[in-house]
Amino acid sequence: MKYASTIAMASSLLADGRVDDVVHMVEPLVDASERGETDGALHISGQSSGAVRLHALWAQLLCTARFAPAEARQHLPTPDADLQEHPPRVRAEVALWQGWTDVLQGDTKDILARGLARLDRADRLFEALAHRPGRSWVRLGQAQAYFALDEYHLMHHMLDEAHELGQHRTDRVARLWLHDMYAPALRFQGRYDDAEVHAARLKKTAHRIGRSRWVGHAQAQEAALAYDKGAPPDVVIDRATTAETRLQGATDCRPYPLLAAYHAHIGALLRVGRWDEADACIGDALSAMRGYALGEAHLHSLRVRLSLRQGAIEQARTQLDEVIERAERLPHGLHRSHLALLRANVAHRTGQADAAYTWIRRAYKNARETGHRGNQVQALLTEARVAASRGLFEKAEQALKKADTYAAYRSVLPFAAMWGESEAALAVAYATHPQDAPRDEQAARYAVEQYAQAHTSYRLHGDRVSASEMALQAAEQAPEGHRPDTLRPMLEEAKQTFEALGCDEQRIRTHAVLQEWPEYDSSDLSHWSVTLCTAWAEAPPEQRSVTAVCEALLGAHPDVDGIRITHRLRQARASCVVTDMGTMEGHITTLHYPAPSNARLVVSYASSAPLPAVKETLQPYLPVLLMALDRASKTPAAVLDLPHDSRFPDGFVAESASMKTLKRHIERIGSSHSPVLVTGAPGTGKTLVARAVHALSERRDAPLMVVERIDVQQRDWAAHLFGRLEDGTYVPGVLDKAEGGSVLLKAVHRLPHAVHEQLLRMLNTGCVFPVGSDRCRSVDVRLLATAPSDETLPSTDGMPDALAHRLGIITLQVPSLEQRREDIPVLVQHVLDELRTPRTPLATITQEALDALLAYEWPGNVRQLRNEVERAFQSVRSEPAPQVTLDAFAAPIREATRPHADTPHPYDTLLNDDSLALSEILARTERAAIEHVLRAHDGHISASAEALGISRQGLYKKMKRLNVDADSAIASS
Repeated sequence: MKYASTIAMASSLLADGRVDDVVHMVEPLVDASERGETDGALHISGQSSGAVRLHALWAQLLCTARFAPAEARQHLPTPDADLQEHPPRVRAEVALWQGWTDVLQGDTKDILARGLARLDRADRLFEALAHRPGRSWVRLGQAQAYFALDEYHLMHHMLDEAHELGQHRTDRVARLWLHDMYAPALRFQGRYDDAEVHAARLKKTAHRIGRSRWVGHAQAQEAALAYDKGAPPDVVIDRATTAETRLQGATDCRPYPLLAAYHAHIGALLRVGRWDEADACIGDALSAMRGYALGEAHLHSLRVRLSLRQGAIEQARTQLDEVIERAERLPHGLHRSHLALLRANVAHRTGQADAAYTWIRRAYKNARETGHRGNQVQALLTEARVAASRGLFEKAEQALKKADTYAAYRSVLPFAAMWGESEAALAVAYATHPQDAPRDEQAARYAVEQYAQAHTSYRLHGDRVSASEMALQAAEQAPEGHRPDTLRPMLEEAKQTFEALGCDEQRIRTHAVLQEWPEYDSSDLSHWSVTLCTAWAEAPPEQRSVTAVCEALLGAHPDVDGIRITHRLRQARASCVVTDMGTMEGHITTLHYPAPSNARLVVSYASSAPLPAVKETLQPYLPVLLMALDRASKTPAAVLDLPHDSRFPDGFVAESASMKTLKRHIERIGSSHSPVLVTGAPGTGKTLVARAVHALSERRDAPLMVVERIDVQQRDWAAHLFGRLEDGTYVPGVLDKAEGGSVLLKAVHRLPHAVHEQLLRMLNTGCVFPVGSDRCRSVDVRLLATAPSDETLPSTDGMPDALAHRLGIITLQVPSLEQRREDIPVLVQHVLDELRTPRTPLATITQEALDALLAYEWPGNVRQLRNEVERAFQSVRSEPAPQVTLDAFAAPIREATRPHADTPHPYDTLLNDDSLALSEILARTERAAIEHVLRAHDGHISASAEALGISRQGLYKKMKRLNVDADSAIASS
């Protein structure tokens, strides 16, 4: 093949990261090759397979090494180009890089969905070729698409599969992509240590092959991780600035890493109250992100956070409305959990408790569907605070209990601070509600301790504003008889912060509290306690933060020689030696911090150090020290969830390998928000599979509305689905009734074209226009749909390509009964159990009858099997025990037998005929196979092509060449 040696050598160099060498080798050949332009794409007429592969290789370089998908598209054939005459390897590579160009340019869900469809086509071709490198690049492309679609569960799964395929071991460019995507995927799941490992490996590989852009990506991830984990703001700002400097103005850079760096930079500035710098940084970021819709909307949402921090609530509300308008046009789902949390925050600050609660619940559900665990925790802790403020104690406690199942996040300072704040809010609610009851002093003291702990956690990660607010809350909630003197210096510091930041309301409140505060008595600190954060995540010892915190403590106070912590937990004594006790010279003191932790700090210090000074030095670090001990002593609470098997609908049988694979796929997409298209031949059980998808989803507690095509007349479809405005009164449609749940559209390809357009608009914007109304209504539903074949939807049934691709972001192919014969005995027994009447013996089936059922071809699939068993059961006598025999079935089933070993195979007859040439033997065999499949599928071309593993067009060509007529094949059966 022409260019074969060049392609092999260039591929090897590209895998080694030698991009410049590949450019020097391939670019002259690409420019010199005979090429024409058709709509900006390669015109393949007259091009050899080698030339097409050469251009595909060049497209790979442009996509993966230069990030130039628009230029890469010009080197690939047009989507409607006929590539059937080219080898499967060429078709696979073209489909692969066509998919990548769509994914990298995916500024709409339509384009991303189209890219996923092309990647899926490439995967099928590579799988048939057993080509692991190609399949690995497919998985990386799919991971990138799911990242853009906020499907982090699916993204992580695709990365795991790419890792297992092993291309990163020999291909450094693939390794860069793998680590670059693993880092945010793991960060969104709260696996910060693992994310740091991938960021470090990304930087190391990028340095080794001299790719500056990828070094910038790694630095951006390091900045984002430092911000998420609560590193000091100066550290975050320094890392973010380094990444920004490297990535700004780069033409070969994806925009997301730069956005991540800016997010960390702006967030750190907000924490320390540098408002003007934060506003200027947002402006710089908007200039750098121009044209990147997701980045622009996200940065505008940071302006809302800035206004909230400054106390400008009305300004924040106005800005939020503008962000929402921008987000409605985005493909990435920014308006989901992140924006819902912002809406809840604004509503809560303006006293709209009901609206805040609604948005919090939506934020939690959406975060569960995307797989962003940090937003899940934040939503639950916010829910606890809002519920407590409304006096909904049970809901607040449930939210905190559910938050405890995300135990790993207690080791992250920003989340530990939010935990303390939420628990304090609940304690305040208990202390002050109902209003006519006497104040509960014990609850008030607990609230003070929790606010003080939140203050410490906020202070340790540099959030001056929140730390000051927590100090003020603690002081305001402290009972007159229990006002710890350690609060006074915290309050003095808060007053200075509020004055510096111009927070007049908080400054006045702080001054008023200080006027009533008793004089500071440094000799009486022993009564003050700081409570222990509970349920820390299980972690290996080298990742625990105890030692690091203690070293900081010892460095801050040289008189402290050593620390030992002991802890009584569930009547069992546990101890943790943090540092050596040294020579044990000087004095030893024990600081006891009572319920609920029952923890003791044993501290050795020099004789010259006064006890109050040692205690004052220890005070800011106590929460972290005690939490670290608890992390070492306790195992995290398990996430309470039902076993997946218990959620599958009754009758879902998966004994065969193909159905077990489908079952695992359904489990994997349970935490997903994208639409699902269930395809398969008639009677395979597509509706049951769609019900299983809903039953295992985050929407399982909300309704599933099933829409049959025969439910209403065609002229009523739009009103039936989207609602209608009638005489000024709104009549809800199916989508309204399924709010928060799922809608199953059976035979979606047969819906009217106007309805297809409305569905596509709903999938892209999340809203619909009811009949008779010009106002858009927002809907929160997940679309499930069934259709006979994903490949034939657009061409055969008139469905728009864009809708077919959007519905097919997640596609489940239900195997035919012939492909899952192991399920037949279980399916038969299930039907017999359903037909059994009360107080009657269990029906059985003879082995002879079961053998016939196993041998029959079942063109009608599971539906036909069910009908045949039901019909046979009607002729069974109930005495002495019902038993289905072979005679009860129809003649075609009775005549079905398994092939015997002594029966000559038809191929033997052909091979023993010396007069036949090899081409004739192959033609007759191919013709017989096609006629057999056509008979099994009642002449249905699409289903037959799918069973044969070829396209519809390919089957038509073979039928024409072999003179096969579908009607004649059926008639001969």
